Amino acid sequence: MPTLDLMDRRDDQVKANAETAEKHIAEAKSLERRYAEEMASVRRAASVELDAARREGMMARAAAVQERKKSAEHEVQTIVAAAQKAVEEERKKFGALVPGLAERMAKRLELGDRS
Repeated sequence: MPTLDLMDRRDDQVKANAETAEKHIAEAKSLERRYAEEMASVRRAASVELDAARREGMMARAAAVQERKKSAEHEVQTIVAAAQKAVEEERKKFGALVPGLAERMAKRLELGDRS
C-alpha cells in the first residue's frame, strides 16, 4: 500500500526532524550557557582590571599631590628666608638712615624731655 508507505515515510521524516530539532535546541542551550559563563568571566576580569586602574590612578594622583605640596613648602621656605634676609638688611640700614634717633628717643623717655 503506497499510501501507508508514504505516511510511514512521512512519519519517520517528522520524527527525524523533531529529533534533529531537539539536538539543535540542546546544542543552542549549551552554547548559550557557555557564552554566558564566558561573559561573566570577562566581566569579572574587566572589573578587576578597572579596580586596579582606579587604584593606580589614585596612587599616582596622591603622589602628584604630595610632590606639589613638597614643592610649595620649599617655595614658601625660600620666600620666608628671602623676606627675613630683607628685613634684617633693612634693620641694618635703619641706623644709618637716622643716626642717633634711638639715643634721642631714649633720652626723651628717660628725662621726660618734650623738645
